[in-house]
Amino acid sequence: MKRKTFKLSGISGHNGISIIIPFNKKIAFFQYIKRISKILKQKKIKHEFLIIIENQDKFSIQKELPIKLIEEKNKTFSRYLSGINLSKYSMLALVDDELKYPPEILKEMVKKVSPLTDAVIISPKKIKKNLKFNFERFDVVLIKKERAQKIDQAYFESGQVLTSFIKNSAEFKVEFVETFLNSEKKQFSKLFYFFILSLKSKLTASGVTPFKNEIIKIKGEGFFYKGIEFISHTNLPLDENAFFNFSPQEKLLFFSLLILIFLGFLENWKYSLIVLIGVLTILYFSDLVFSLFLIIRAFVKNPEIRISDEEINKIDESKLPIYTIFCPLYKEWSVLSQFTKSIEKLDYPKEKLQVMLLLEENDKKTIEEANKLNLPSYFRILIVPDGVPKTKPKALNYGLKYAKGELAVIYDAEDIPQRDQLKKAFLAFKKIDKKIVCIQAKLNYYNPYQNLLTRLFAAEYSLWFDLILPGLQSIDAPIPLGGTSNHFRMNELKKLKGWDAFNVTEDCDLGIRLAKKGYKTAIMDSTTFEEANSRILNWYRQRSRWIKGYIQTYLVHMRKPHEFNLGKNINLIFFQLVVGGKVLSIFINPFMWLMTISYFLFKVTVGPIIESFYPPIVMYAGVVCLVFGNFLYLYSYMIGCAKRKYFELIKYVFLIPFYWFGMSLAGWKSLYEMITKPHFWAKTVHGFHLVKNQKEIISSLATNQKIDGEKVPIEALSG
Repeated sequence: MKRKTFKLSGISGHNGISIIIPFNKKIAFFQYIKRISKILKQKKIKHEFLIIIENQDKFSIQKELPIKLIEEKNKTFSRYLSGINLSKYSMLALVDDELKYPPEILKEMVKKVSPLTDAVIISPKKIKKNLKFNFERFDVVLIKKERAQKIDQAYFESGQVLTSFIKNSAEFKVEFVETFLNSEKKQFSKLFYFFILSLKSKLTASGVTPFKNEIIKIKGEGFFYKGIEFISHTNLPLDENAFFNFSPQEKLLFFSLLILIFLGFLENWKYSLIVLIGVLTILYFSDLVFSLFLIIRAFVKNPEIRISDEEINKIDESKLPIYTIFCPLYKEWSVLSQFTKSIEKLDYPKEKLQVMLLLEENDKKTIEEANKLNLPSYFRILIVPDGVPKTKPKALNYGLKYAKGELAVIYDAEDIPQRDQLKKAFLAFKKIDKKIVCIQAKLNYYNPYQNLLTRLFAAEYSLWFDLILPGLQSIDAPIPLGGTSNHFRMNELKKLKGWDAFNVTEDCDLGIRLAKKGYKTAIMDSTTFEEANSRILNWYRQRSRWIKGYIQTYLVHMRKPHEFNLGKNINLIFFQLVVGGKVLSIFINPFMWLMTISYFLFKVTVGPIIESFYPPIVMYAGVVCLVFGNFLYLYSYMIGCAKRKYFELIKYVFLIPFYWFGMSLAGWKSLYEMITKPHFWAKTVHGFHLVKNQKEIISSLATNQKIDGEKVPIEALSG
């Protein structure tokens, strides 16, 4: 019977296999490669051996084998790159020098190659069966040469990293061959070694495949992950963005902490609960003291940058720089006209303005309305290509590529900035330290008296922007930016690589990131007025997004906490209090309130039990937080309202605890979304202040119908 000729993979152009293998003198090396050669000859597959050695002089070539020697002093895994570059055949077999598998495995791997297959990887049966975990390892990889040459050299750090990358990359079609190890006796003696290599692989390989330059030129910066294309329009490193909720190290730390707490409760639940309550009480007390300290500093230092009318009047407008205004819009046609009018009223030479309306490609209604407005020449409608994620920071990154200004600012669709804000920012940048690359204008609302919710919202903003942020500025602490009216030096903004497209509070993240890079933020005595949320569900969606973004920001920046330690500052501690502490208190508050209420309502039955959890020092700190702390928190809201001259809001501050409870509810929603849809941007509906029939605007957002409600005129606010 005539023997069939083996045709490699059935793809024209495949002319053989180049086997790349480092020399190992401790193993029957030549017997092994002779067996490989015999198998391939039987299948009539052309082949060559590229043997990597340290010293060619001490090596005798077996003439009967197609061997090419590659002298390579480098002992790391990257030495395989030399073999890849010198290989002559279109298929490569990268073989580990420990030769753990019988040579016959290569025959089985070749059978798996098809026209669509890019690589074949071994999947060991025995290890996977006997151990309850799965890990990446490297023994033999069969891969197309053209695909191997396009892999970034960073993935050649180790065999495990390379194998994990090929396995998880959306760009590779991978097949697997299951087999046993060459030596059953050695198998279990090396399990721990394999596990350590696997752990390192998991910590270094992400499964993310960055776009190649040719794709970036067409679509912008981004990457593939699990077959999905993500476009961020920034080359911000993966470990500095919120694409992954946790880094592997954070996962390890988090689960270790949970296990430690669990074991503590198993050992002595009461003592563990006392310690836990004590830690939480100390955190509450620290937050109280820190907040009081910031408010005092804000009054004593009065650090915000003040620009007088006289200084503004002296400006030579011919020397003003080009100012870029970013305005990302998504389903905001109801307030678009209001925004364009507020920009037109800005006191700044219009020929030196570059106003970019950043509209999403699939938002046909807003695009249509924008085109109807007959916008001035300094406005530009920029369509952001549709893609994942669909977030405000992604749109900002896209706009940043077209920005021409020396200075830049972000405004939201419903914003009405004070008329002289741009000139104030220009003068502020001239008189301050070059390390200050961002100036945050204050934010507040033009509809604070619309209903109870807007009153409490305005009180919160008055405290935050008029007292807390100036207090942070006075101690050079990192400042979480507001989502709008951030003024930047353009060059430094580009050096910071713009915004994190996956963080739903990109403002907070950028404020912290610039502090870690050694830059600073200052507060300016100018206000941008926004629309306060007047609907509970709308507020709830917005607040849950904010909390989710703060969680993302905390997790991202705790991946490299050492970067906070610039000079002698203690920014890491400030970060814990301002971002981490605020988020933690949102989740803990309901439980502490429940315990306090239960103590007073059911003192006879549960009082002694609760008291047993509070040793004297914890009890004293708890009493201070309960009595003086809550009083000071409420009083600080009143001070904020008074400073903003919202005197009519002060009496409503006593209802703030109900507002806090709503924040806690939103917090639990944000935690759920962190797991299910971390990058989802819950759209805040704007324009409730503009129409009588509020249901109409909600319906229009859902159906893209025309809004016919009667508009209430809003007078643009002057400086």
